[in-house]
Amino acid sequence: LTADTANPGNGIFFLSRASTDIGTNKTEGEGESLRVVVNLEGDFDFLGHNYAWNVAANQGRSEGSFRSPNIDQTKFLFAIDAVRDTLGNIVCRDVTARAAGCVPLNLFGKGAPSKAALNYVQVQFQSDFELVQTVYEANLNGDLFDLPAGAVAAAIGWEARKEESSFTPNDPQRLGVGRSAAISALSGEYDTKEYYGELVVPIFGGDFTGPLAKSLELEGSYRKIDHSQAGEDKAWSYGLRWKPVDSLLIRGSKSRSFRAP
Repeated sequence: LTADTANPGNGIFFLSRASTDIGTNKTEGEGESLRVVVNLEGDFDFLGHNYAWNVAANQGRSEGSFRSPNIDQTKFLFAIDAVRDTLGNIVCRDVTARAAGCVPLNLFGKGAPSKAALNYVQVQFQSDFELVQTVYEANLNGDLFDLPAGAVAAAIGWEARKEESSFTPNDPQRLGVGRSAAISALSGEYDTKEYYGELVVPIFGGDFTGPLAKSLELEGSYRKIDHSQAGEDKAWSYGLRWKPVDSLLIRGSKSRSFRAP
């Protein structure tokens, strides 16, 4: 053997093994999801027109965990650094580790590690997660009044949504005692409140037509958003749908939109 200059009288050699009898790195996961929705809807007549409405509440929750066995690298190094004591017994070299329960880990041969040594070096990783979404909304739509070409239709609504999530590793994973980097716990949430309005105004249509005007509708929409992360913003659009003759439809619109991060 190559001489170990740091320890006169000892030799150096290299050992390679798959170590499937020490840790499998098999990850198991499980999760549960639950969603509850309550919706009320109806309609009513007002000034000769019918209006439809609905209010709803919706909450979804998903939670679960991931588990995987790992090896406490510090304990592993203590366990493979084995020597004989004065009585000839094989023990861990480090006295402090030995007093804390260190058991020598035999690496020579598959299945050679003892149960006590495996219990000493092995550690269980577990991370728990939870995702929650809560949504409230209310909507109303119907015809406001009649024009020669038809009824002016409108819709208004409001929505409030909250998203929450958390990721919680257990202490061994959070402290990085295994053979992977330490992973910190994370949690976060955001909420958004929005309201909107939409309008369709028929200028020509039905029995009310004109030259090159079989139908003509103007439409517009507006939405205001208050997002806890992205701030306040708005989206809008307006346009028209024009049929000069039955076989031709021309559409035009202009709009402004955005995307929250």
